[in-house]
Amino acid sequence: MARAYLYFGFGAEARQILSMDAQLARDNPALIEIAEIMEYGSANNARYLPNFTECDTAVALWAILAEPSIDTAKQINIKAALRTVTALPMHLRRFIAPELSRRLLDYGDPDAAAAALRSVERTAEPMSPNANLARANLDLAQGKVAEGQERLAKVVSSNVEQSAAALIQFIDSHLDADAEIDQSVATLVEGYALQMRDEPIGAELRRAHVLALGKSGQFDAAFDALDRVRERDAASMDLTLKSSILTLLTQNGEDIEFLDHVFEQMTYSLGSVKPRAKVKIARRLVDLGFAREAETVLGAREDIPNTAAIKILRGQIALELGRPFEAEALAYGIDTPEADMLRARAKRQAGAYEAAHTILEDLGEQDASAHSAWLANSWTALVREDAPVFGQIARVAQTELSENTELQGMLSRTSEAISESAAARATIRDLLRTTTSTAGQSPAN
Repeated sequence: MARAYLYFGFGAEARQILSMDAQLARDNPALIEIAEIMEYGSANNARYLPNFTECDTAVALWAILAEPSIDTAKQINIKAALRTVTALPMHLRRFIAPELSRRLLDYGDPDAAAAALRSVERTAEPMSPNANLARANLDLAQGKVAEGQERLAKVVSSNVEQSAAALIQFIDSHLDADAEIDQSVATLVEGYALQMRDEPIGAELRRAHVLALGKSGQFDAAFDALDRVRERDAASMDLTLKSSILTLLTQNGEDIEFLDHVFEQMTYSLGSVKPRAKVKIARRLVDLGFAREAETVLGAREDIPNTAAIKILRGQIALELGRPFEAEALAYGIDTPEADMLRARAKRQAGAYEAAHTILEDLGEQDASAHSAWLANSWTALVREDAPVFGQIARVAQTELSENTELQGMLSRTSEAISESAAARATIRDLLRTTTSTAGQSPAN
């Protein structure tokens, strides 16, 4: 009778029959665990079937399905499992094939996962929601993002048992693809999270709700939801969720919105954010002129790698805080245009205008190099003659006044002096106009 129930997919009934006799249950551990696979998708505390994953018989299929996922260090007989699932009657194959496909995909064999699904795809019957969910996961793993998301959306809209899991995958796929989510999706997942709040999937739905709010630009609501998750799921909530929502805020939030939430988080919990999120937050803080706060975010924590990009960022912070020698030290040994620009800015801030002029000229920053040359004591020698405005000023400054007092030729000399004076005044006017039009601008700082 238990085998008959299992043939029709009635796992709970088969287990109940076997449990009516303790000796019968002890003598048939394989049937007990298969019954649990039928009912729950995997066996609870499987101890018997997992020992047979390498067998070249039908038991290999049930051994693979006995646990929620396959240990990647374990050897499994994929061919035997695929042969067995193809030989199952269709009503069982429609349930078992997607479960096998999911495990093989997690195991790292997408080709075998696709082969398992083909055993139900090539039939005339429409694919079940479970199979569509497995195919969507396979599409996403193979880089077919649009196809995978379309399948997930169909499973969600079908309002079946798998809809909640499909909705979680749908949101996660948008996060991975850096794609926007409509606000209606956040509302939908909130409804599922409320309805299934006490079920095992409830915590995942609450996490997905926070991400959906962030991806749809509702950051105030996202941080409120994050606080509720922290209160309810503190034991299971890791750094990934907080880091993800802060990263979304940094990338997409308005300036005021970004600053409000980051400053609030800085008061008590920003230190526990993942290093990549911290770096992005610090970089935007620097761009907005909050160098000291950016330095606080980065701190001296060892979990932030001391890469060239991080050194440049720390150097920019040091420069904004008036520490040019520290900034130059941080750029030492880094041969990139960003490092050269940091060195030039540091030298300029330290008063080494000639050195800054040389670096900026090599970088092709003509306006910035001309400004640095203008500030140097030897500016007349540094500014090129063909430099706009500054080159003309240098020529005027280098013009030597005639000290000839002889009467002979005085008229022509006076005429030349008047012409030179007019040209000098015109040059100075050009300089003043240029300075006025660029007031407030500071090339290369």
